[in-house]
Amino acid sequence: TIWNDVPRQFGNRGADTIKLVRKLEPDILINNRTGDGGDYDTPEQKIGKFQLDRPWESCMTVSAHNHWAWGGANDGVKPVAKCLGMLIQCGGGDGNLLLNVGPRPDGMIDPAQADLLKAIGGWLATNGNAIYGTRGGPWKPSANFVSTRKDNTIYLHILRTENGRVEL
Repeated sequence: TIWNDVPRQFGNRGADTIKLVRKLEPDILINNRTGDGGDYDTPEQKIGKFQLDRPWESCMTVSAHNHWAWGGANDGVKPVAKCLGMLIQCGGGDGNLLLNVGPRPDGMIDPAQADLLKAIGGWLATNGNAIYGTRGGPWKPSANFVSTRKDNTIYLHILRTENGRVEL
């Protein structure tokens, strides 16, 4: 990816920037986009891998065409089920989801994007305990199911079954 090439393009600029920022604000969190480490990873338009040893946040768009900005009247949005799947997969991988919306030129959020966010919020109002404040695991996410955990509770998110069965 381009982020892997940044150190070669800019020498020590990323590391120097991190040192400067930490000097000015010692408690700041820095993502990995300088190409020289940082505190957490930020995969774009893909779900991060299961990892308990380093924080990560997948940066995904609501645009049906993966646009970071509003893509116009015909852009559309991803289906609610796809966005919920991204959210669940991030939680099960012990990561976070940054779900990007792109304002229209007038500064307003497109109604289709707003409706999508409201639907996700409705699902979270009912099922948020299985996402908020949880950690990933104990099983690694798969195409069939994802698990999250909090204290002594394990939440299973069944995404699909084969013959009505899920094998753990």
